[in-house]
Amino acid sequence: MVGDLKRAAPPGAKSVHTRRVDISEQTFADEAVKQLDFLQGYGFKGPDVEHGAGNQTTISVRYQKGQMILQVSLVVLQPREHYVVLTGLVNDGERDMPHYESRDRVRTGRQMRRTLQRLARSFRATMVAPD
Repeated sequence: MVGDLKRAAPPGAKSVHTRRVDISEQTFADEAVKQLDFLQGYGFKGPDVEHGAGNQTTISVRYQKGQMILQVSLVVLQPREHYVVLTGLVNDGERDMPHYESRDRVRTGRQMRRTLQRLARSFRATMVAPD
């Protein structure tokens, strides 16, 4: 099923670049926001949803607090080869510099959802009480 990517951006999220993708890719942004939206309670701004173009499809959901950026992405290299990538970035004022990255291969929507849930649990366990 093919749908408009603009629908993949949850309400209130800023969406950049729209193009047509299949329904399985549309669910990523909604699920990532659902699992990580608690970050707003810790002073993070977001979510910003970005849809990349090019040979590989990338859908990224970002939250930012000061110079720290947490970004979770779905990278689709080819059909049935999907990766959920978590990247911790530090912005030095000029560019985003990678600080941490983890990559999990997922083959089904259920694996994608479980990976996002695991990442959210890890964040919650390491977060300090909100300011």
